[in-house]
Amino acid sequence: MITPGEASTEQPTLDKVARATLEVLENHAPKELAGINFLSGGISDELSEQYLNRICQLAKEKGQENISASFGRAIVGTPLKIWSGKDGNRKAAQDALVERVKKSSLARTGQLKS
Repeated sequence: MITPGEASTEQPTLDKVARATLEVLENHAPKELAGINFLSGGISDELSEQYLNRICQLAKEKGQENISASFGRAIVGTPLKIWSGKDGNRKAAQDALVERVKKSSLARTGQLKS
């Protein structure tokens, strides 16, 4: 995903990130490529899902269906924080995990609601 660097104070719109990302892919990734997968490292769970959602929406409009994500960190980060190794937090962490998976799945299809 084309996003500002860590030191940047710019907060681009979801649309700007999605359009820049797709432009780079269109101009530099072979059309024959079977798929494009994004990693979520360095971006919050929610923001990574929102970026992926908008990228997939725009890609779908262009007839591109080969975009997905490897969102291990975005899916498990929050549940792991909730769990914190404590048995009493297990149910809440499991519920958070299910929620993260659902949201990431919706983002992958461009159907995540803000």
